[in-house]
Amino acid sequence: PAPNFAQRFLAQASPLSAPLTTALAKGLQQMVGVPLTAEDFDVAKVPDHLKITFRIVDERRRNLAEDKDLDALRDRLRPKARQALSRAAAASAERTGQASVERKGLTDWGDLGTLSKVFETRRGGQPVKAYPALVDEGDTVGVRLFDSEEEQRAAMWRGTRRLILRNIPVNPAKFAQDKLTNPQKLALSANPHGSMQALFA
Repeated sequence: PAPNFAQRFLAQASPLSAPLTTALAKGLQQMVGVPLTAEDFDVAKVPDHLKITFRIVDERRRNLAEDKDLDALRDRLRPKARQALSRAAAASAERTGQASVERKGLTDWGDLGTLSKVFETRRGGQPVKAYPALVDEGDTVGVRLFDSEEEQRAAMWRGTRRLILRNIPVNPAKFAQDKLTNPQKLALSANPHGSMQALFA
């Protein structure tokens, strides 16, 4: 009977060692000798009352949301998670007396300072881990916390690009010429291109 197989499987299975369907296929194959694979199990046919319910609670243990689909739950709560990360960063800054990790309107590398790869703090007694990255705000950049390294990487690329573009001089030749000393200008004036402007063109 199925309950007996289930009990035997649970007694020998190692939690989190493999996806459930993979472990189940392997365990049942060992018990009954019939070849099985993870694809033999159709999780969609499992009744809702047997599926895991994921529940998100706040620091007061109040239910914020729940769903059988973890990805859908994450997507639904993403805006609230963003706000919670911002509040955690602000609270951490207030506690330590330092500037908040999250900032807006940055225009220069000097404004940025050191940007850590991971931001960690505690909120409501729970650890909070987030990933700071530069974000493209149009004409400026900001620093925002993300809840995954993938989001951090994507935002960081765009934010870094914006900051680089903001700081590239409109006229590189004039910029370089302004940085040269008189002896350097004199040496470059004898270049085969005829002029400094032509050299950089």
